Formats: sequence, C-alpha cells, structure tokens
Amino acid sequence: SISVTKQGDKVVATFRDDGVGIRRDILPKIFDPFFTTKRPGRGTGLGLSICLAILREHHGQMEAQPLPEGGAQFTLSMPVAQGAEPTVSDAIVSRANQPSSDALAGCSLLVVDDEEGIREMVRDGLASRGVRVDVAASGEEALCLMESRSYDVVLCDLNLKAMVPSAISGQELFARATRMASDVLQERKPLFVFMTGEPAEHAAIEDADGVRVRTLQKPFRVSDLVKCLAEVLAQSSTTKAPATKTV
Repeated sequence: SISVTKQGDKVVATFRDDGVGIRRDILPKIFDPFFTTKRPGRGTGLGLSICLAILREHHGQMEAQPLPEGGAQFTLSMPVAQGAEPTVSDAIVSRANQPSSDALAGCSLLVVDDEEGIREMVRDGLASRGVRVDVAASGEEALCLMESRSYDVVLCDLNLKAMVPSAISGQELFARATRMASDVLQERKPLFVFMTGEPAEHAAIEDADGVRVRTLQKPFRVSDLVKCLAEVLAQSSTTKAPATKTV
C-alpha cells in the first residue's frame, strides 16, 4: 500500500508490503553500498543506496522499518518547495546560472552499466541539464552504438559483469573505443570516466595521447557526476590543440 501526506513543510510518502520483512539485525546496513542478502551474482547491493543518494540530492530522506504483522515499511520525505511554483522559464534561468550545467549543455554521453538503476539515474539526472544521454547494458551494446554515433564522454562501469566468457570488460571497451575512433571513424576519441565500487583507489589509465581517464566512486550523487564531467571536459579543452579539441 502507498500513502502520501503533507506533514509541516514536508511531503511524506509511505510504502508498505506484506513480504518477508527486514530482520532487525540487518536493518542498520540495508542502505550501505554493496550490502545485499541475495546470493552471489544475483544483486550488487546498490539499489537502496542509489535511491537514498537521489533523495538526499533533493534534500530528502528515506527510512525503513519492519512491521509487527510482517512485511516492511519505507518512508520517504521531501521538503515542500517554498514560494510560488517555478515556471519553465524560471527553471531555465536557474539552470543557466549553474557553471557546471553550462559546461555540459550540448554534451553527448554514453552510459555503460549492467545496473538499470544507475543507467536510469544518470539519464534522468543529466537529460534535464541539456545532455544527450544514451545507455548500454554491456560493452557489446556500447560498441554497436559507437559505430553509428560519436560521444564526448563515455561513463563506463569499470567492472562490467562477465555474462559470458567473451564479454567485453570496461577496460577493453576503452581500448576498442579509442581504436575505433582512430582507425574507423577518424574522429576524436571519447573521454572516459570509469565508475567503480571498489573501495581501493584505481590507478588512472592513459590512452595513446596521454589523456588521463578519471574514476568516479560508487555510489555517487548526480551533483558529483556533474562536477566530474565538467572538470573532465574543461581539462580536455585546455590540453588539446584547437584542431583536435574535445568538447
């Protein structure tokens, strides 16, 4: 069941189910990145942490609790917008005043991740900022897209799941994409930002032109991604010669 109410200066949505519920011993951990009760290979444990990150991005919060009669309850709260409801033109002006959004306007991005939640979060978060976003669930699907169109940035999961022994890894996709740009399309190489959930730092990879490839730690907020992409694009525009400038 779902209920939505206004409580003071917040809108509160409550979701209840009648499933197996949440054990109290794991309740403090369910929003932790990579915590999952599923069998190995059946879940990454990122779903709830991503949902919580999206809510916090909008100054909201989420809580969970088991129900005495069985099942669980999730409570989501968001602050009510103050003042007059913004118009479309107000939103455009507000967005135009954000330097990082200016840097991304008109940018083309390919998101490569086997987690649908991450693909959708990035697409929804960046499309409103004027970014053309395509998504791919595998390295093979990404290469098919890159054969027909070019991208300014490829946001790729460093550890793509190996569904089959011959599946393309994140680093292999990087190598193939740069070769494709040089040997086939004769266009600029896309900038790469690798998403990784590993707690250890990964050494930056360098392509043939010595461009450092950035990494972004999962889970992340849309604002973190916007900042990272703006920095990558700005750095590229200052290090490339005008004839081969990446925008």
